Amino acid sequence: MKLSQVIIINAPPPTVFLWLDEFERQKQWIPSLIEEETLDQKPGKIGTKYRQVHLFNGKELVLLGETTVFRQDKALGGFFKSKETTMDVLYTLKSVGYAKTELTHNTEIKFLGFIKILSPVLNLLFARRSEAEMNQNLSALKTLAEQEYKDSLE
Repeated sequence: MKLSQVIIINAPPPTVFLWLDEFERQKQWIPSLIEEETLDQKPGKIGTKYRQVHLFNGKELVLLGETTVFRQDKALGGFFKSKETTMDVLYTLKSVGYAKTELTHNTEIKFLGFIKILSPVLNLLFARRSEAEMNQNLSALKTLAEQEYKDSLE
């Protein structure tokens, strides 16, 4: 299942990037994220391994992640794995005017094990929900980044 969204944020790329890169900030716009632990920090961040815990429908989902793309203020990507899924996530940032960022978010989710057989059905069931959640999260990110930038001008 592939999900993609583009959003314009009225803040420069460095401000938006902070909200993508710092786990404490991520918790503010990703409500399902309840815990994060860096397992192995790498210089330059590519290859850094971490563990995240998300809460979905009252159940904890543990994801092991690795930073796969890190270009300061331009792109951030990671590969995540749980018992049931893998997720390849990429955020790209592009300056599109004074203090304006075009943020593109792409995620590819693959089901593993016996659940893989049910992929066509699961894709249909989860696509709308996943897309709605992604929209809600990015809207919260937009609000937070824009407010931070506005506050920095005062």
